[in-house]
Amino acid sequence: MKDRLRLKDATHLIANIALPSALRLVAQTREQVLSAAEGFAPGEVAAQREQATAIRAATAELKEEQRLLARVTHLRALVVWGEQWQ
Repeated sequence: MKDRLRLKDATHLIANIALPSALRLVAQTREQVLSAAEGFAPGEVAAQREQATAIRAATAELKEEQRLLARVTHLRALVVWGEQWQ
């Protein structure tokens, strides 16, 4: 028998992967929403990006839950704003 094919079972191994935090996922979603809207309202998108920067600075010293709440609130407002472009 030749050694041409080897199968290894890694069922019980724990993968060493980077799991994104909730804050990172919200930031990625916010960026996707803003990128999609940039063609329709570039001035408003720039203002929303500035607001996101201001939120990040204002909540830097808070607990993660409070930082997440501020970012999710901003993202919800962006989604409501973005629905007008449908």
